[in-house]
Amino acid sequence: MKIIVFSPTSTNLRLEGDQPLGGADSVLLKMIESLAEHHEVEAYLPIKKEIEGEYRGASCYPFMELFNGEKECDIIIHNRKVFPIPNTIKYKKSVFYSQDTVDTPCFKGLKGHRNALDFYDKIWVLSQFHKENMQEMFDIPDEKFLIIGNFSPDQEAVEKVPLQFIYASTPFRGLDVLLKAWISIVEKYPTAKLHIFSSMAIYGAEELDDLHFGKMFADMKGGRFKNLIFHGSVPQEEMLEVMRESFMLLYPNTYPETFCNVLMEARAARTPFITSDLGCLKETGSHAGCFISGNARSPEYLKKFLETLDFIIADPKFYQTLQNNCYPIRTIKDYQKDLLKEINGLKIKEIKD
Repeated sequence: MKIIVFSPTSTNLRLEGDQPLGGADSVLLKMIESLAEHHEVEAYLPIKKEIEGEYRGASCYPFMELFNGEKECDIIIHNRKVFPIPNTIKYKKSVFYSQDTVDTPCFKGLKGHRNALDFYDKIWVLSQFHKENMQEMFDIPDEKFLIIGNFSPDQEAVEKVPLQFIYASTPFRGLDVLLKAWISIVEKYPTAKLHIFSSMAIYGAEELDDLHFGKMFADMKGGRFKNLIFHGSVPQEEMLEVMRESFMLLYPNTYPETFCNVLMEARAARTPFITSDLGCLKETGSHAGCFISGNARSPEYLKKFLETLDFIIADPKFYQTLQNNCYPIRTIKDYQKDLLKEINGLKIKEIKD
């Protein structure tokens, strides 16, 4: 079977090396690799012309090259951003693989166009919350959806470093809230340490760190916050090494995520968490952490966040319960099994053009 993956997003991907990647890009590349083990795959991605070529079994090209000449495939998988499919391509089945809420730029200009995704045969989403969010904007019947989710590498358990905490997400998903909380936390627990893994570099836009978060980043790098170690964005394994030994993930999230890879990564590392009751976070996090409701930037939220942390630190049995609830997780093998089952289950009939 021949599959074309079309991803007209703005991230500047490098296919090899240790480029820090966001969750959506990591999953995209793993999907391409998984499909290429069983099918012929051409992927049209946000890459530069000079790095096109084979990547883990797939032929990869800059996404605009899909418009150059006629092409034919059994299935086209359209990733994330709603963008016209070239009329030069002929296909038998089409999939829209969404990883975003409908208020993001990926759906720009489609408000009020409730039938805009009708021509896709299937819509892949990451969670029940994500599905319901899509149905707020589009008239999509339940049977068209597949909740495919994401995954995390299985990890070995290691001894936890007491009062070592971690934040591993973009700077616009509650980092400012955590820094405000950290002043109180480190005052009450002077030996506590906080590792920060955060930067816009995962989107290929490191310059936005200074443009939009300049003072916050300068304060973190300049020593304003006691016992804070700032890492920026690093290859995933480097972050996961710290995650495995951390006592907790502190994530006062302000963004309604559609899956939240870092919660699954925390669960894989047996690292409980405190986060917000927002978006899909309870769905992904399950019973491995505590969820704070309300506006994350309100005094009431901050008070509840700090009280919850105090409770967990003071009650080792409750902490152990959270750890025990980290597993089972969704592994790469689980994702690959569901992905291939869905692909092989699509009934390929006539060519569409």
